[in-house]
Formats: sequence, structure tokens, C-alpha cells
Amino acid sequence: MTVQSGNGTTSTGRMALSTGAASAGSSGAITVSTGTGTNGTGGAISMTVGDGDTGSGGSLTLTAGKTTASGASGGAVTVTSGAGDTSGALRMGSAVSPISGLVTVQSGNGTTSTGSMSVGTGTASAGPSGGVTVQSGNGTTSTGSVSVSTGAASAGPSGGLSVQSGGGTTS
Repeated sequence: MTVQSGNGTTSTGRMALSTGAASAGSSGAITVSTGTGTNGTGGAISMTVGDGDTGSGGSLTLTAGKTTASGASGGAVTVTSGAGDTSGALRMGSAVSPISGLVTVQSGNGTTSTGSMSVGTGTASAGPSGGVTVQSGNGTTSTGSVSVSTGAASAGPSGGLSVQSGGGTTS
């Protein structure tokens, strides 16, 4: 089944998929999924912004909902690869271009405090855990720097910086 706006000369039509607003309760959810394959694979889901030849390319934005309730958290954004004998890979990066784009992963700004950030591998119950590599890419004229630092504090101590290996039975 195909649902699309019509073709146009100067622009194409806009398309919206949304649930209505609720004046005294929760709004409805939207589920996009493909069916299960019995003697084959499950169908893929692809979200792609169309190409253009004037100005910057179109953006793709995924944003969880905010809340105005006191003490409550905004909605989470969860991206998880599929399970299997080996789980699927999770890749995030900028496209290959003459000058590749910046990739930024950070917690948001806050008034009283900011969120923590953790980069690590999972625990292995019967084997070695995965490694963590932080490095700059190769270059012709020079390579990029790698910087690890804590932020400055205007009214208190700055955070510590700790690098250590885990314990083991043999070295």
C-alpha cells in the first residue's frame, strides 16, 4: 500500500500523520510497524528525507514529548538494535562527504544540574566484555586531537577525571 502526496512542479504536497489533542486525558499513540516473517525476514522500516539541489538538505528530527507536570520527566528517546544470537549493530554518524558533518552527543543544558553521560560496553556473564575506543581519524596533513576534560564551575569544585582499569584475576 502506498500513501503519498501528489507530484508537483514547484513543490509537492505536505503530508501529516498525527493523533488529535485531548482536552482532559492522554492523546492517542501512533504505531508504525511491519509484520512478522515466518519463512523469511521481517520487513524493514525506512525514513528518508528527499534530496534537493538548492540550499541545505532537509532535516530529520525525532523529539520526545515534554511535560509541564512538577517533578516529572520528559519522554525518553530509545533506539535499540534487534536481538539475535548476535544483536544487530547500532551506528550513528555523519555522511561521507568532502567535509563530513559534526557529530555531537551530549546532555542538555539545565538550570539546577545537567544530565550525566555514560559511554561503556555491557557486562558479559560468560566471556570478555567489549572494548571502548576513542580516537581521532587518520589524516593527510594532520590528525584531529582527542580532548578529555571536566567543565568549569563558577561556584564550587569542578568534577574529577578518573581513568582506571577493572579488577581481574590475572594481569
